[in-house]
Amino acid sequence: MTVSSRPARQRGPAASGAAPAPRVGLFGLLGSGNIGNDASLDAVLGYLRSYQPDAVLDAMCMGSEQVRTRYGFGAIPLLWFQRYEERASGVTAAVLKALGKVIDPFRTASWVRRHDVVIVPGMGVLEASVPLHPWGVPYTMFQLSASGRLFGTKVALVGVGADVIRQPATRWLLVQTARLAFYRSYRDAHSRDALRQQGVDTSADPVHPDLVFSLPSPPAAGSPETVGVGLMAYHGSNDDRKRGDEIYASYIGSVESFIRWLLESGRRVLLFYGDAVDEPAVQQVLSDLREYASDPRRPRHVLRRTAPGDGARRYRRGDALPQRDLRATAQQADHIARVRGEERRADGGHGTARVLPARRLDRRRKADRAVHEA
Repeated sequence: MTVSSRPARQRGPAASGAAPAPRVGLFGLLGSGNIGNDASLDAVLGYLRSYQPDAVLDAMCMGSEQVRTRYGFGAIPLLWFQRYEERASGVTAAVLKALGKVIDPFRTASWVRRHDVVIVPGMGVLEASVPLHPWGVPYTMFQLSASGRLFGTKVALVGVGADVIRQPATRWLLVQTARLAFYRSYRDAHSRDALRQQGVDTSADPVHPDLVFSLPSPPAAGSPETVGVGLMAYHGSNDDRKRGDEIYASYIGSVESFIRWLLESGRRVLLFYGDAVDEPAVQQVLSDLREYASDPRRPRHVLRRTAPGDGARRYRRGDALPQRDLRATAQQADHIARVRGEERRADGGHGTARVLPARRLDRRRKADRAVHEA
């Protein structure tokens, strides 16, 4: 997609004969602690600064204060209720949230109409791989695309993830979000196929490697004794809301069994998590492993706490790392294990570990495979 401005949208003096600088908005769950979302934002900003250096940037996002501080451009909260969420509770909070659902479409429309282009950078905004209500993210995304269509602002869903959604209200909102968007591209062929199966014409929609693979990678220096393990607070998909606690317990049990096997094999383990909401799961695993290590039959050095860094609790044999350190720290590991919660094991539990050599995380190789699949 080419970012361009329209002469009718000039918002300030421009040089004689020169088009005004395009006004570009960035929209979504950004700056709120999800490393994947923020990495996608970094990738899009890198493109804009290289190819559209005059673009006037701002954001409407969940972590507006963090985005303002980190990137130095304007940002406003994604939701009206955010200003009250730390102060309101109980009935008051419920009333204010309901009021926000009425106010937010007008806030979103007012913000969208001031832009030439609004970009949603990556993220799984067209899927329901975690439990969500239709009046949450799906409703917010629909507001964005509908406002863009109403005011002639180009809404671009760039490198997004999608899946087939069974809940009627959620499905309708997200399918309409995709249909009303000016531009769509996907991070994998599965996402494009999912929208096609739901009735969206995707014949002109490209598939590209995930945006994060455009970011520079630190040089690999992995230790053969170190294994990185990624985990999350997994409660199943949107279809599993009633069994969420059961699925979470089964998943955590699978993670801990795998990590114990690694530790008993003499490996050093780094625990990676990609969102602030995953931290309780990390702390539970660390707590359970400390209890495991306290067993007198176990080597006492299996888990040993060292100096914390950047607010993270770091351990000799099980290190919980903050999101912003993930890419650099991943290079310490010779192998990366992704414990996937969405796969059901033959014994009825949840959690399947897939171990990859760290060198296979090289973004160019992954990009080549993704382009080939598309």
